[in-house]
Amino acid sequence: MRYKPPYLATQAAIVVCFLLSANVFIRVMAYNSIPRQKMRLASSTPHATDLFLGNSTMEAAVDLNAFRRSFPDAVPLNLAIGATSPIEHMLVFSQIQSLSQRRVYYGFIEDQLTRAPNVEFASLTGNRAMSYYVNPDMAIRLMGMNDLCSRFMFRFLASNAVYVERARIWAQVEKVRRWLSELGFPKQVSNRFGRVADFDKIDTGVVDEVITSGESKQVRVQLIPPVTELLRKSKSDGALGFVIEMPRPSHVRKGVDTVQADAYRKRVKKLVECEGAIYLNASDWVGDDGFSDSLHLNEVGATCFTSELAKVIGLLSDKK
Repeated sequence: MRYKPPYLATQAAIVVCFLLSANVFIRVMAYNSIPRQKMRLASSTPHATDLFLGNSTMEAAVDLNAFRRSFPDAVPLNLAIGATSPIEHMLVFSQIQSLSQRRVYYGFIEDQLTRAPNVEFASLTGNRAMSYYVNPDMAIRLMGMNDLCSRFMFRFLASNAVYVERARIWAQVEKVRRWLSELGFPKQVSNRFGRVADFDKIDTGVVDEVITSGESKQVRVQLIPPVTELLRKSKSDGALGFVIEMPRPSHVRKGVDTVQADAYRKRVKKLVECEGAIYLNASDWVGDDGFSDSLHLNEVGATCFTSELAKVIGLLSDKK
Protein backbone atom coordinates (compact mmCIF):
# COMPACT_ATOMS: atom_id res chain seq x y z
CA MET A 1 0.00 0.00 0.00
CA ARG A 2 1.43 3.37 -1.09
CA TYR A 3 2.30 5.77 1.72
CA LYS A 4 0.31 9.04 1.70
CA PRO A 5 1.80 11.97 3.58
CA PRO A 6 -0.46 13.65 6.14
CA TYR A 7 -2.75 16.31 4.69
CA LEU A 8 -1.46 19.08 6.95
CA ALA A 9 2.16 18.24 6.16
CA THR A 10 1.42 18.49 2.45
CA GLN A 11 -0.26 21.86 2.88
CA ALA A 12 2.60 23.13 5.05
CA ALA A 13 5.14 22.05 2.44
CA ILE A 14 3.20 23.89 -0.27
CA VAL A 15 3.09 27.07 1.85
CA VAL A 16 6.81 26.87 2.61
CA CYS A 17 7.66 26.38 -1.07
CA PHE A 18 5.44 29.30 -1.99
CA LEU A 19 7.07 31.60 0.59
CA LEU A 20 10.57 30.62 -0.46
CA SER A 21 9.73 31.21 -4.11
CA ALA A 22 8.11 34.55 -3.30
CA ASN A 23 11.18 35.64 -1.33
CA VAL A 24 13.49 34.76 -4.21
CA PHE A 25 11.25 36.60 -6.68
CA ILE A 26 11.02 39.72 -4.49
CA ARG A 27 14.78 39.79 -3.92
CA VAL A 28 15.34 39.78 -7.68
CA MET A 29 12.62 42.40 -8.12
CA ALA A 30 14.21 44.65 -5.48
CA TYR A 31 17.71 44.49 -6.96
CA ASN A 32 17.31 47.97 -8.46
CA SER A 33 15.62 49.62 -5.51
CA ILE A 34 16.81 53.19 -4.94
CA PRO A 35 18.84 52.42 -1.77
CA ARG A 36 20.59 49.51 -3.49
CA GLN A 37 21.38 51.68 -6.51
CA LYS A 38 22.84 54.32 -4.20
CA MET A 39 24.96 51.74 -2.38
CA ARG A 40 26.35 50.46 -5.68
CA LEU A 41 27.07 54.06 -6.70
CA ALA A 42 28.95 54.60 -3.43
CA SER A 43 31.06 51.47 -3.94
CA SER A 44 31.89 52.51 -7.51
CA THR A 45 33.00 56.00 -6.37
CA PRO A 46 35.62 55.19 -3.73
CA HIS A 47 37.42 58.52 -3.88
CA ALA A 48 34.53 60.97 -3.53
CA THR A 49 35.59 64.36 -2.20
CA ASP A 50 32.15 65.91 -1.65
CA LEU A 51 29.29 63.85 -0.23
CA PHE A 52 25.64 64.93 -0.25
CA LEU A 53 23.22 63.29 2.21
CA GLY A 54 19.56 63.78 3.09
CA ASN A 55 16.10 63.04 1.75
CA SER A 56 14.50 63.87 -1.60
CA THR A 57 14.90 67.63 -1.11
CA MET A 58 18.68 67.16 -1.27
CA GLU A 59 18.43 64.44 -3.91
CA ALA A 60 16.68 66.87 -6.25
CA ALA A 61 18.76 69.92 -5.32
CA VAL A 62 22.24 68.94 -6.49
CA ASP A 63 23.44 69.62 -10.02
CA LEU A 64 26.65 67.58 -10.15
CA ASN A 65 27.76 69.14 -13.43
CA ALA A 66 27.41 72.65 -12.01
CA PHE A 67 29.37 71.56 -8.96
CA ARG A 68 32.19 70.14 -11.10
CA ARG A 69 32.36 73.38 -13.08
CA SER A 70 33.03 75.26 -9.84
CA PHE A 71 35.44 72.63 -8.50
CA PRO A 72 37.07 70.80 -11.44
CA ASP A 73 39.16 68.56 -9.20
CA ALA A 74 36.19 67.49 -7.04
CA VAL A 75 34.48 64.10 -7.18
CA PRO A 76 30.94 64.84 -5.89
CA LEU A 77 28.62 62.03 -4.84
CA ASN A 78 24.90 62.51 -4.18
CA LEU A 79 23.67 59.73 -1.88
CA ALA A 80 20.50 61.49 -0.74
CA ILE A 81 17.46 59.19 -0.82
CA GLY A 82 13.82 60.24 -0.84
CA ALA A 83 11.37 59.36 1.94
CA THR A 84 14.08 58.61 4.49
CA SER A 85 14.94 59.78 8.00
CA PRO A 86 18.23 60.72 9.72
CA ILE A 87 18.59 57.07 10.75
CA GLU A 88 18.86 55.97 7.13
CA HIS A 89 21.12 58.91 6.32
CA MET A 90 23.57 57.76 8.97
CA LEU A 91 23.34 54.19 7.68
CA VAL A 92 24.30 55.39 4.20
CA PHE A 93 27.20 57.40 5.59
CA SER A 94 28.42 54.40 7.56
CA GLN A 95 28.99 52.52 4.30
CA ILE A 96 31.45 55.07 2.96
CA GLN A 97 34.87 53.52 3.52
CA SER A 98 37.04 56.12 1.80
CA LEU A 99 38.57 58.88 3.90
CA SER A 100 38.95 61.23 0.91
CA GLN A 101 35.88 63.37 1.65
CA ARG A 102 36.72 67.02 2.00
CA ARG A 103 33.18 68.11 2.68
CA VAL A 104 29.93 66.47 3.74
CA TYR A 105 26.64 68.26 3.07
CA TYR A 106 23.57 67.26 5.04
CA GLY A 107 20.29 68.79 3.88
CA PHE A 108 17.20 68.96 6.08
CA ILE A 109 13.74 70.50 6.29
CA GLU A 110 11.45 71.40 9.16
CA ASP A 111 12.47 69.91 12.53
CA GLN A 112 14.19 66.86 11.06
CA LEU A 113 17.33 67.41 13.14
CA THR A 114 15.55 67.35 16.50
CA ARG A 115 12.43 65.21 16.05
CA ALA A 116 12.92 61.51 16.71
CA PRO A 117 11.77 59.53 13.64
CA ASN A 118 9.15 56.82 13.81
CA VAL A 119 10.88 53.48 14.46
CA GLU A 120 7.86 51.18 14.51
CA PHE A 121 8.25 48.20 12.20
CA ALA A 122 5.28 49.34 10.12
CA SER A 123 7.12 52.59 9.30
CA LEU A 124 10.18 50.79 7.92
CA THR A 125 8.83 50.46 4.43
CA GLY A 126 9.74 51.83 1.01
CA ASN A 127 13.22 53.36 1.04
CA ARG A 128 13.27 53.21 4.84
CA ALA A 129 13.36 49.41 4.54
CA MET A 130 17.07 49.80 3.88
CA SER A 131 17.46 49.67 7.67
CA TYR A 132 16.98 45.91 7.37
CA TYR A 133 19.92 45.34 5.04
CA VAL A 134 22.28 48.35 5.23
CA ASN A 135 24.22 48.01 8.49
CA PRO A 136 21.37 46.43 10.52
CA ASP A 137 23.48 46.40 13.69
CA MET A 138 23.73 50.18 13.58
CA ALA A 139 20.05 50.47 12.69
CA ILE A 140 19.08 48.49 15.79
CA ARG A 141 21.25 50.75 17.94
CA LEU A 142 20.01 54.03 16.43
CA MET A 143 16.41 52.91 16.79
CA GLY A 144 16.95 52.19 20.46
CA MET A 145 15.91 48.53 20.26
CA ASN A 146 17.41 47.56 23.58
CA ASP A 147 15.16 44.63 24.46
CA LEU A 148 15.81 41.13 23.18
CA CYS A 149 12.31 40.75 21.76
CA SER A 150 12.59 43.82 19.50
CA ARG A 151 16.01 42.81 18.25
CA PHE A 152 14.82 39.28 17.49
CA MET A 153 11.76 40.57 15.63
CA PHE A 154 13.92 42.98 13.62
CA ARG A 155 16.27 40.17 12.58
CA PHE A 156 13.38 37.88 11.74
CA LEU A 157 11.65 40.46 9.57
CA ALA A 158 14.94 41.36 7.89
CA SER A 159 15.22 37.79 6.62
CA ASN A 160 11.79 37.98 4.97
CA ALA A 161 12.11 39.77 1.63
CA VAL A 162 8.34 39.73 1.08
CA TYR A 163 7.95 41.85 4.22
CA VAL A 164 11.02 44.06 3.74
CA GLU A 165 10.18 44.96 0.14
CA ARG A 166 6.38 44.93 0.47
CA ALA A 167 6.21 48.56 -0.66
CA ARG A 168 7.50 47.61 -4.10
CA ILE A 169 4.55 45.26 -4.53
CA TRP A 170 2.02 47.85 -3.42
CA ALA A 171 3.69 50.50 -5.58
CA GLN A 172 2.73 48.50 -8.66
CA VAL A 173 -0.82 48.17 -7.35
CA GLU A 174 -0.93 51.93 -6.71
CA LYS A 175 0.21 52.66 -10.27
CA VAL A 176 -2.68 50.62 -11.63
CA ARG A 177 -5.13 52.26 -9.21
CA ARG A 178 -4.02 55.74 -10.23
CA TRP A 179 -4.18 54.83 -13.92
CA LEU A 180 -7.75 53.65 -13.47
CA SER A 181 -8.69 56.77 -11.46
CA GLU A 182 -7.51 59.02 -14.32
CA LEU A 183 -9.60 57.33 -17.00
CA GLY A 184 -11.81 60.01 -18.47
CA PHE A 185 -10.11 62.77 -16.46
CA PRO A 186 -7.11 65.05 -17.15
CA LYS A 187 -3.78 63.40 -16.35
CA GLN A 188 -2.27 64.51 -13.05
CA VAL A 189 0.98 66.49 -13.22
CA SER A 190 3.86 64.39 -11.86
CA ASN A 191 7.60 64.60 -11.35
CA ARG A 192 10.13 61.87 -10.53
CA PHE A 193 9.02 61.79 -6.90
CA GLY A 194 5.28 61.45 -7.52
CA ARG A 195 2.21 63.60 -8.08
CA VAL A 196 2.78 67.32 -7.62
CA ALA A 197 -0.61 67.69 -5.97
CA ASP A 198 0.33 65.17 -3.29
CA PHE A 199 3.32 67.27 -2.21
CA ASP A 200 1.25 70.44 -2.24
CA LYS A 201 -1.03 68.86 0.37
CA ILE A 202 1.85 68.28 2.77
CA ASP A 203 2.05 70.68 5.66
CA THR A 204 5.58 71.89 5.05
CA GLY A 205 5.79 74.29 7.95
CA VAL A 206 7.62 73.76 11.21
CA VAL A 207 5.04 71.77 13.17
CA ASP A 208 6.97 70.39 16.11
CA GLU A 209 5.02 70.95 19.33
CA VAL A 210 8.28 71.77 21.07
CA ILE A 211 8.76 74.69 18.70
CA THR A 212 5.24 76.05 18.96
CA SER A 213 5.04 75.66 22.73
CA GLY A 214 7.15 78.70 23.45
CA GLU A 215 10.69 79.80 24.16
CA SER A 216 11.07 77.96 27.44
CA LYS A 217 10.71 74.54 25.79
CA GLN A 218 12.38 75.50 22.57
CA VAL A 219 15.79 76.16 24.11
CA ARG A 220 15.89 72.57 25.36
CA VAL A 221 15.69 70.82 21.98
CA GLN A 222 18.68 68.65 21.14
CA LEU A 223 20.01 67.05 17.98
CA ILE A 224 18.80 63.47 17.73
CA PRO A 225 21.49 60.75 18.01
CA PRO A 226 21.70 59.86 14.28
CA VAL A 227 22.38 63.50 13.40
CA THR A 228 24.96 63.90 16.15
CA GLU A 229 26.69 60.69 15.07
CA LEU A 230 26.71 61.78 11.43
CA LEU A 231 28.33 65.13 12.26
CA ARG A 232 30.89 63.51 14.55
CA LYS A 233 31.82 60.93 11.92
CA SER A 234 32.31 63.75 9.38
CA LYS A 235 34.65 65.49 11.78
CA SER A 236 36.57 62.33 12.69
CA ASP A 237 36.99 61.49 8.99
CA GLY A 238 38.61 64.89 8.49
CA ALA A 239 35.75 66.30 6.43
CA LEU A 240 34.13 69.69 6.93
CA GLY A 241 30.44 69.21 7.69
CA PHE A 242 27.69 71.47 6.36
CA VAL A 243 24.13 71.29 7.68
CA ILE A 244 21.85 72.97 5.15
CA GLU A 245 18.31 74.20 5.66
CA MET A 246 16.99 73.40 2.21
CA PRO A 247 15.27 75.91 -0.11
CA ARG A 248 11.52 76.37 0.20
CA PRO A 249 8.98 78.27 -1.95
CA SER A 250 8.07 81.76 -0.76
CA HIS A 251 4.57 80.77 0.41
CA VAL A 252 6.07 78.06 2.63
CA ARG A 253 8.71 80.39 4.06
CA LYS A 254 6.05 82.94 4.96
CA GLY A 255 4.14 80.27 6.85
CA VAL A 256 7.10 79.59 9.13
CA ASP A 257 8.51 83.10 9.41
CA THR A 258 7.70 83.42 13.10
CA VAL A 259 9.54 84.41 16.26
CA GLN A 260 9.37 80.80 17.48
CA ALA A 261 10.79 79.40 14.25
CA ASP A 262 13.60 81.94 14.24
CA ALA A 263 14.52 81.09 17.84
CA TYR A 264 14.42 77.40 16.97
CA ARG A 265 16.75 78.00 14.02
CA LYS A 266 19.22 79.86 16.23
CA ARG A 267 19.17 77.01 18.74
CA VAL A 268 19.81 74.37 16.07
CA LYS A 269 22.56 76.49 14.53
CA LYS A 270 24.31 76.62 17.89
CA LEU A 271 24.00 72.86 18.37
CA VAL A 272 25.38 72.18 14.89
CA GLU A 273 28.34 74.50 15.44
CA CYS A 274 29.08 72.78 18.75
CA GLU A 275 29.62 69.59 16.73
CA GLY A 276 32.18 71.34 14.53
CA ALA A 277 29.90 71.75 11.49
CA ILE A 278 28.68 74.82 9.61
CA TYR A 279 24.99 75.74 9.48
CA LEU A 280 23.72 77.24 6.22
CA ASN A 281 20.24 78.71 5.87
CA ALA A 282 19.53 78.15 2.17
CA SER A 283 15.74 78.46 2.49
CA ASP A 284 15.64 81.58 0.26
CA TRP A 285 18.40 80.71 -2.22
CA VAL A 286 16.00 79.71 -5.00
CA GLY A 287 13.03 81.62 -6.44
CA ASP A 288 9.60 80.08 -6.89
CA ASP A 289 10.31 79.30 -10.56
CA GLY A 290 12.98 76.87 -9.41
CA PHE A 291 10.53 74.42 -7.79
CA SER A 292 8.70 71.51 -9.34
CA ASP A 293 6.37 71.27 -6.31
CA SER A 294 6.22 72.54 -2.73
CA LEU A 295 9.25 70.47 -1.72
CA HIS A 296 11.54 69.72 -4.64
CA LEU A 297 13.69 71.83 -6.94
CA ASN A 298 13.52 71.45 -10.69
CA GLU A 299 16.61 71.43 -12.93
CA VAL A 300 16.85 75.23 -12.97
CA GLY A 301 16.49 75.38 -9.20
CA ALA A 302 19.09 72.66 -8.70
CA THR A 303 21.62 74.57 -10.79
CA CYS A 304 20.86 77.76 -8.85
CA PHE A 305 21.20 76.03 -5.48
CA THR A 306 24.42 74.24 -6.40
CA SER A 307 26.01 77.38 -7.82
CA GLU A 308 25.15 79.35 -4.69
CA LEU A 309 26.52 76.57 -2.49
CA ALA A 310 29.75 76.58 -4.50
CA LYS A 311 30.07 80.33 -3.94
CA VAL A 312 29.69 79.88 -0.18
CA ILE A 313 32.31 77.13 -0.15
CA GLY A 314 34.63 79.30 -2.18
CA LEU A 315 34.26 82.21 0.25
CA LEU A 316 34.96 79.92 3.22
CA SER A 317 38.05 78.56 1.47
CA ASP A 318 39.30 82.09 0.78
CA LYS A 319 38.94 83.00 4.46
CA LYS A 320 41.12 80.05 5.39
